[in-house]
Amino acid sequence: SSDLVNGERAFVELVRPLVERTLQSLRESLQASFKKEANTFDIDAVVACARETFETRVQKILEKTCVLELNVARVRGRLKGANGNERFAGFIRLLRTRKYRTAFFHEYPVLFDILARRLEFWNVNTVRMFEHWIKDRAQIIETLFDGRDPGAAIAWDSGLGDSHRGGRSVAILRLAGGDRVVYKPRSLQAEVGFEKLIDWCNVHSAERPLRAVRTLDHGDRGWCEFIAARELEKAEHAHDFYFRQGKFIALFHALHATDMHFENLVACGADPVYVDLETLFHTVPGAPASNVPSIPVCVAYTIIVSQQQSTTAQTFDVTALGARPDRNPDQRGIAIVRADTDRAAIGEVAIRFDSESHLPRCSGKNVDAEPYVADVIAGFEAMYAMLVRERAHLLSECGLR
Repeated sequence: SSDLVNGERAFVELVRPLVERTLQSLRESLQASFKKEANTFDIDAVVACARETFETRVQKILEKTCVLELNVARVRGRLKGANGNERFAGFIRLLRTRKYRTAFFHEYPVLFDILARRLEFWNVNTVRMFEHWIKDRAQIIETLFDGRDPGAAIAWDSGLGDSHRGGRSVAILRLAGGDRVVYKPRSLQAEVGFEKLIDWCNVHSAERPLRAVRTLDHGDRGWCEFIAARELEKAEHAHDFYFRQGKFIALFHALHATDMHFENLVACGADPVYVDLETLFHTVPGAPASNVPSIPVCVAYTIIVSQQQSTTAQTFDVTALGARPDRNPDQRGIAIVRADTDRAAIGEVAIRFDSESHLPRCSGKNVDAEPYVADVIAGFEAMYAMLVRERAHLLSECGLR
């Protein structure tokens, strides 16, 4: 297959029977549970997507051990072929044999246990996600799509962010009509509250209102609208974008938020939209009762603004305003080098920082923050002044009710 030529998922052959049984179990579970809901998702497309997802993850778990055993087999002369590529293909054929699989997992029994557990987690979580999709679909259409049916689910991107509670993680469902919706397997009560707070702020600080992610909470899980990066319609809208950034800095500063870095921001036209709110009301180091003084909370604590003093320093900037492809140096990562040969190894590789979805763009070019510092400051002052003015109301028992 093509995978055996480029080696992207070649090591999966070691556990091919286990992967196929898992995918068959997934198909049977979906068919048995949702046969009356065929119009809500495409089972064939979902299983095909699951195959790619599961195999990519299995490959990642196996690759270090398989690379080691590949080199062991080469040194012991067990690989046949005229060149490194042919000998690598020979190793993949070896992985398919019952004898080699038995010996491999006799030496690495814990690895097999990890793989079996992970595949079961992914299988169960996939079925659970589509169960939630079917149960919540009517409300999703009403709340996130304004009553418009976006079509059946045909694929998904999973494993976004950290996994918790038996491998559950954020996923993005791709829908037949071209839309996407974000699934989060946890309570989204904080996000719903933040959405209400943004509505309240927009009433009391109406100049250039802020945008929050529309959210549907169901206690143990929830759904969010998918925010896609979009260019500014006009160059002068950059003033609006950075004014709103200033307002967000003041608001997150007041909420003791942190970790609002570039990966949690999407530049959607003239709106900066923050898509991850897990670190609101973050605990400040240094307990009041202790003799250790608290670390002063400043706007840099939000990780929206950079504290770098020099634009030439070779440090990696992760802040929402400072992270830029032309300034961040390449990072060192771990990957397979000399892949697809019998001399493959785990080594360091350069990883280029190319994320731009957090940056406002116009006519295909990034619009940097430096010329708009005055707008950021003006937005900060507007929001901060409003919060001070409404402080008594916010802290009262009625609050935002």
